[in-house]
Amino acid sequence: MPTIRVDPEVYAYLESKALPYVEVEANQTLRRLFGLPETAGTKRRAARPAAGPPPRRKQPKASLLGLQRAGLLQDGQTLYLHDYRGELVPGVEATVAGQRVVRNGNTHSMSQLAAQLLQEHGYGSESVRGPALWFTSDGTSIKELWAKYRANGRSGNHASAAGSSAVGSS
Repeated sequence: MPTIRVDPEVYAYLESKALPYVEVEANQTLRRLFGLPETAGTKRRAARPAAGPPPRRKQPKASLLGLQRAGLLQDGQTLYLHDYRGELVPGVEATVAGQRVVRNGNTHSMSQLAAQLLQEHGYGSESVRGPALWFTSDGTSIKELWAKYRANGRSGNHASAAGSSAVGSS
């Protein structure tokens, strides 16, 4: 069988499209993606092994840029930090700047800044999921906006469904 070389990005994409426990060779995935029939040498395995559920695929991280493109956030919009109980942490704000947030002139990831600020306010956890803790002025978390974005097929035509309250200027 001929051999082809692909760069790591193409290989990672191909891996992401493979059916776990079914397509054990790249050729099987390519045949399915190209709509080619299976041959005797490319028959798939049974759908999944009997032991245990299939592995969970990691969900994509919340993208501030994606939310901006969809009209759910604006660059320069103020976000407000809430604690683990959902309470506003007084005086703790950051500004959306592309894919990151800015506070006091320094650029951070949402999770990194949330962890740092929560520790400064007496919270002990080092494992912080930033999108669940940063909120818009109307009380919508980045996590909720991301779920809405994903539920709407990741397209930008649902900005009106979000309402103008999700885009604050403060």
